[in-house]
Amino acid sequence: MNRRLVIPLFVATISLGGAVFPAAAATEQAWQPGIEPGAPPPVVTASNSWWTGFDEAALDTLQTCAQAPREGASTAAPADVAAAYVGLRIHSLRLRNALALREAAQDARDLLAAQPPRRDAAQPLAELDRRIAGATSSAEGFAQLRDHFADVLAQMTAGAPGDAAFALRDAVADTRWPGFHQPVPQRLPAVVLLTRADVAAAGVRGGLSGWIGPAADLPPIELPGDELSVEQTVRQAGQDVASSLRQLVDAGRNATADLQRVQARQLEVQAAQRLQAAGDASQADVLEAVQQLLAATDRLAAGQGVLALAWIRLNADVPGWWRTAETAH
Repeated sequence: MNRRLVIPLFVATISLGGAVFPAAAATEQAWQPGIEPGAPPPVVTASNSWWTGFDEAALDTLQTCAQAPREGASTAAPADVAAAYVGLRIHSLRLRNALALREAAQDARDLLAAQPPRRDAAQPLAELDRRIAGATSSAEGFAQLRDHFADVLAQMTAGAPGDAAFALRDAVADTRWPGFHQPVPQRLPAVVLLTRADVAAAGVRGGLSGWIGPAADLPPIELPGDELSVEQTVRQAGQDVASSLRQLVDAGRNATADLQRVQARQLEVQAAQRLQAAGDASQADVLEAVQQLLAATDRLAAGQGVLALAWIRLNADVPGWWRTAETAH
């Protein structure tokens, strides 16, 4: 048997777009609010469409449909729409990946089974059977999750004018690798807190100095029984943002490591193919390299979902932070 091996396009062309995840030069200190009552307020522009950073046209359409007024229906929060969309896209990709892994493992099993019987073939056959069963089970689970998130998005956009149904179809069919096309920040200017409703409600209009770095192990604030003071409100808001930033930075670093692992597996597949062409490796060797690549790709897909959700949380915590950060430099 010499079936032509086809690596899925979405695996062979993986990249994370313009996203970069630089390592922090030093650990930021836990931020403490510096309030300067007499300081002029900085320019802060909250973005009403932060999700455009995902560079996903289908998501833009779904957000527009979900925010459209509909009789007898409340509008969905943009963060909820974005999170459901991430679930749909990531599990659609993981489903394709699981099916490709099952096919590669089945090809390897058929190749091994077609050889003359050997005593040492039992263990490799059992391992391939385990991979086939695992990939089948994973594919079924990913299909259910994909359909669940598609249903959630359909409910969020039900009855809205626009092309929600076409956007959902495009999202399921999209084989591009999703990613937030912006560098992961290692710190944020404290003025981003001015975009928060709780800080605005406390009467803070400006004068926040310093930077917010990723949280380490910040102790919880002891909240008194009465209303928070302005300083307590700002400090709590800063800790919320620091916690979200920590999750984003960690997710970005993990995504970088996962991407590097996938790139290494891609090189291994190419090397196995070259060795096979030279007669120094078998089709089974190539199939094993492909299976390792697909396993690494699934891990990358899962990590990319975590990264996207971390972006969503940060944008929910400080809407428009990127506009504020631009004006702060």
